[in-house]
Amino acid sequence: LFDNLLLVVPNVLAAALQLVVFLAFGGWALISAGARMVPVANSSVSIVGIAVTIVVGLVLAVMATGALYRGAADALSGRPVTLTTLMAARLKYFWTILGFYFIIIVVGLAAELVVGLLTMITQSVLGVFGFLFFIPVVILAGVTLVYALPAIVMGGIGSGGAISEAAEVAWTNVGQTIVLVLALIAIAACGFAIEFVMGVGPTSLTLTMSKFVVNALFQLLFVVLSALFSVRFYMLLSGRAPQIETDSSPDAIPTSSAP
Repeated sequence: LFDNLLLVVPNVLAAALQLVVFLAFGGWALISAGARMVPVANSSVSIVGIAVTIVVGLVLAVMATGALYRGAADALSGRPVTLTTLMAARLKYFWTILGFYFIIIVVGLAAELVVGLLTMITQSVLGVFGFLFFIPVVILAGVTLVYALPAIVMGGIGSGGAISEAAEVAWTNVGQTIVLVLALIAIAACGFAIEFVMGVGPTSLTLTMSKFVVNALFQLLFVVLSALFSVRFYMLLSGRAPQIETDSSPDAIPTSSAP
């Protein structure tokens, strides 16, 4: 990570642009209102502004994801990480990554709908069991899909194909994949612990801003480490370092036969 600090650029740019949009639509008034415990309705922020900020943030997040995983693949393949390749990757993988997230959201909403229907039909009896069943399903989904983004970026695979590829690699190497997932959970738990500790005590604008900065830095670290870890495990467990391009493009990651 410290040898390739450019890996943080995509997410830093995405966060900065989203912050600019947020502030442009009255975000500072909302932050100040929250620090003074003033109702949001009394601030100058608008529902339209919040909606625009969310949409812009989602688009920028998808673009940053493609750039980050491309940079991680370059770094772990021994290639230099450059701003040129990072910026080009933002659009190169945008629709495929967006399609992947769309599939996950649709499946998740369908599962929640089933649990909700069971709750209403059986007066919460089966709904409770459905919710308890939903928890291990989410964990299994996380294990299954942990290599999907590396498969998209490194293998040039489509959204559906990346899910199949990720599942095959994950369940063929269950032990190693569980180690990876547990490591990511441990890092995330540290972030939640830090957020909890900073949330204890009186509320002030300074504390709110400090908490925001610390959380942002930790989330940035978590995202970059997640990309590096998942790409590295994917390269090792798949037994290859797939090419991004099928031709002789200078941007292609060279194939490696060593696991």
